[in-house]
Amino acid sequence: MVKETGKVSDIKNGWMDIKIPTGSGCNLCQSKTSCSFHGPESAYRHVKMPYQSGIETGDKIILDTPESAQNISALIIFGLPILLILAGYFIATQFLNIPHAEIWGVIGGFVAYGIVLIITNRWFSKLSLFLPKVVNVEKNKNQEQDSEIPNPR
Repeated sequence: MVKETGKVSDIKNGWMDIKIPTGSGCNLCQSKTSCSFHGPESAYRHVKMPYQSGIETGDKIILDTPESAQNISALIIFGLPILLILAGYFIATQFLNIPHAEIWGVIGGFVAYGIVLIITNRWFSKLSLFLPKVVNVEKNKNQEQDSEIPNPR
């Protein structure tokens, strides 16, 4: 399981938008808040997941993503294009009698990969296996302090 810490930035229509600091180069850069190339938002990625009761905007949450979901995603991203390019090459060279069939087969494999990627991304992003699970919630201290202030009546 891979654990990440994020902050709930927005809640709308039964979905939470969670802002997670990235682990890439932008996260290591000291000038990420004033970056003119990518902007300060480049240091974060956004995850959308179904709303869970008790969580409010500004809360810090710890997410847990199953390793199996990451392994399947890596297979789709890295393994599937190779298989489709080889299949496109094989189909084009064996069954098409056109000039440069190999090139058209590889291009067809890329196109097929793009279509499959779009379809699987929409389908898999709704499956519970690929959604991170909320492990822990830290309430926003400003909200707790606001709720502790007595009513002046």
